[in-house]
Amino acid sequence: MKPREGCAAYFWFGSLYLNITNRCPTACAFCIKRTWKWNYGDNDLLLSREPSVDEIWNKLQALSADRPPPEIVFCGYGEPTYRLEAIAMLSRRIRERFPDARLRLNTIG
Repeated sequence: MKPREGCAAYFWFGSLYLNITNRCPTACAFCIKRTWKWNYGDNDLLLSREPSVDEIWNKLQALSADRPPPEIVFCGYGEPTYRLEAIAMLSRRIRERFPDARLRLNTIG
């Protein structure tokens, strides 16, 4: 059986979501990662490890080859600000490659 890798980037309702971490400082009883077993739509979001900036960037570029994303969301089944340096590095690349894309941060706070 192939080990789970998890999905680093995926489209959801037209926005491109970047799943950058599963680390989370809370254990909310209502969190869908537990009730949905880390799946969201057709995406397995349980990361076996945090993807590198280059891995996330490559996945973002591959998914955006046919159409530029109108919005890019930093998220994860965790707290993405644990990876502030990665967010900053990716944001610079995104601004250069997709200047019209809206950037958003999904955070627990």
